[in-house]
Amino acid sequence: MYKFSSNVSEKEYEIFIKNFYNTPITQDYRWASVKNNWDNIVCGLYNKDKLIAAALILTKTTTFGIKIFYSPRGFLIDYKDKEILSKFTDEIKKYAKKEKAFLVKIDPMFSINEYSATKSEKNVPFNFSVDYEMKKENLLDNSYIHKGLKKEMNAYIQPRFNMMVPLVDSQNKFLSKEILLKKLKKKNKNQIGDYHLSRGVFYEISSDEKDIDEFYRLLSYTEKRQNINLRDRNYFNRILSTYKGRAKMFFAKLDLDKYLEFIKKQHRVESDYFKEKKQLIDEIRNDEGNIITVCTALVILPVNEEGIRVMEYLYAGSNPDQFKSLNIPLGLVYRILEFGLENKCHYCNLGGVDGNLDDSLTTFKSKFNPMVVEFVGEFDLVINKFYYALFDKILPKIKKIKR
Repeated sequence: MYKFSSNVSEKEYEIFIKNFYNTPITQDYRWASVKNNWDNIVCGLYNKDKLIAAALILTKTTTFGIKIFYSPRGFLIDYKDKEILSKFTDEIKKYAKKEKAFLVKIDPMFSINEYSATKSEKNVPFNFSVDYEMKKENLLDNSYIHKGLKKEMNAYIQPRFNMMVPLVDSQNKFLSKEILLKKLKKKNKNQIGDYHLSRGVFYEISSDEKDIDEFYRLLSYTEKRQNINLRDRNYFNRILSTYKGRAKMFFAKLDLDKYLEFIKKQHRVESDYFKEKKQLIDEIRNDEGNIITVCTALVILPVNEEGIRVMEYLYAGSNPDQFKSLNIPLGLVYRILEFGLENKCHYCNLGGVDGNLDDSLTTFKSKFNPMVVEFVGEFDLVINKFYYALFDKILPKIKKIKR
């Protein structure tokens, strides 16, 4: 009745993920091209020649010559269907054992909770926590080990807490742009649209690889400011070439002439304020020209055409020293939300935050009236108990002692 394949064709897999009710970009077979430091397999379970469950699995060989299998935000399966889950799990275990993998790790795309980040919004959709208990129990009954509910952002491979801006109401009907704006706090609402337009701010969207240098330049400010290392330029090249038409770089730009004209209308040219602003603008214009890029972000549109579609906001950067008072990043993210609506996305995922909801990322992302989606976290399917104990228990303790 059931048949398992470890080599599902790209064409067949693409048809499946387009029609799956909630396909994360990390389960698109193209994601393997982005994560090119891993090997990969595309596997699936058939019932009478119909593909009914599938997964992109990234594989890596350890120094011991054994492999780790990891399915990011996978599997693509109905976790409520215990029979299908059981059969798929049995086949994955057989294949992993054959390939000398000691572990299959997954972090499914369902949550234990979802709620308004601001606590003020009542009319919110619930799409990720439906039947959570049943899904979790079915995994546990199939010998998956749940790795806990830690709140730290870096506790797991994928952050457990994500902030997603719903672009739909509680019935999953798309919001109008007017309603989307109306949901923002008055302070933030007043710094979007005409506020920026009148000051010379405008936005551009690009999929052209020639614009990566500008994107990468602005990203470096974020790295320095937060003392972190993000990705190298080649990584973003791979995203744009892999997700042609779906990966978009957004740029917020400022016309300095227009901004100076706006200031002139608000302040006398003899005033100290106008003189200071003009001097600053002249200095920047001499260095960078009249049109400057203040901030940027990279997003990827969802692959699935059915069910719940989630647009991913992946990376962002801005020059913190240029016209901070204009709050241009606020306008850029709002333009991205509008773009999500234009492309029939149900959510824009602004990405991970610390589970205590007290970090700077939470503060900024909360401006857009998002929901907190607390994902269920990681599950381990143990193939070799000895090596699993070594990697899960012993090596972390050794590393801690060394630190």
